[in-house]
Amino acid sequence: MTCVSSSVDSSINFCDDEFNLPSAAISALLAVKLAVDSLCCKEVNLLTAEFSIKLMMGTFGNLNSIIATETLTAIIFLFHRGVQIYHRLLSNCNTGHKITANNFPN
Repeated sequence: MTCVSSSVDSSINFCDDEFNLPSAAISALLAVKLAVDSLCCKEVNLLTAEFSIKLMMGTFGNLNSIIATETLTAIIFLFHRGVQIYHRLLSNCNTGHKITANNFPN
């Protein structure tokens, strides 16, 4: 393990592992930022949205870091939750039920 001393205080050492975590977080968040930017533009359609999401998930798979894996797991969970809510909303619309704040699917 390689460590370097701080230029401010020589009693503080920084090791490789301490530099890898911020780098992994930045890489993971950059993939999310690029996907969100592409999904928020005016010209987005289902094809570009699908491509953006696949590219983001592929990027996470290539990062090989714990933070990327945890972020991908959270995104998949939230995506499935969104699909379930959307499905319930469509089901209520198709059956003629009125959707209010009290019976909104969660």
